[in-house]
Amino acid sequence: MRRIIGFLLALCSYYSLVAPVRMSLQPVVLKISKHMNLIDGGIRANQILKAKCIVQLIVPAVNITWTIDGKPVEKRFLKSVVNTNELRNGHLITMSSQEINLYLTEVENGKKLICHASHPALTTPQRCVLPLNVKFAPQEHPRIFIEKLPRSGSFVVNITINANPQPVTRWTVNGRLIKEGESVDMYRAYVPQATLKAGEYIVLLKNIDCKAERATLFVLEATNILGTQKYVVQAEWTNNDVANIEDERMEDGRY
Repeated sequence: MRRIIGFLLALCSYYSLVAPVRMSLQPVVLKISKHMNLIDGGIRANQILKAKCIVQLIVPAVNITWTIDGKPVEKRFLKSVVNTNELRNGHLITMSSQEINLYLTEVENGKKLICHASHPALTTPQRCVLPLNVKFAPQEHPRIFIEKLPRSGSFVVNITINANPQPVTRWTVNGRLIKEGESVDMYRAYVPQATLKAGEYIVLLKNIDCKAERATLFVLEATNILGTQKYVVQAEWTNNDVANIEDERMEDGRY
């Protein structure tokens, strides 16, 4: 519960001001709706992010703007700014707030939603940053075709998949089940490696001895808390009879 509460309220640090009038700047606060569907410390994909940016100043209303990854958020996702006044310790406090309703998909994962607060009396605009940690199941990928396998030596099957959180993977090759980090016969399955892009992983399967076996069908299964996805990799084979056998296995549902 504490983690969820901490996630729902993001407080951004503020800086000292040099202005012609005496003022007291409150932190820019970004609140997320308690009705959001959270999972594993993030926001589940395919729902509307409802958030509110709140700023308090001893000056007239501030200007509030929003950006996502440095690009302005379209006005259609924003509600009108609401300004309220309150007399506090002899000073008139102006509270400005604005709500945003932004539909999140896996595409927004890893981006930064920023609320900016500016005013002529402020030498440095204030802002609050919300990193978007969007959770989603492994994404579908069309069947992958690769060129002929070498007749000898080693060969690596390489698949790039997208998921958040990181999935657990396993391969099926000619009846063998090879879990990530394990070796079975001439095959070695590697643990998914994260790329520089949020939610993207490279998954490798290595055949260390193609002369011993040159399979033409590789099936990868990736699973996280939100779902499972299968990926099929098909390679060319010079022996048509063997290729036909592999096709029959696919039709029978053995993969």
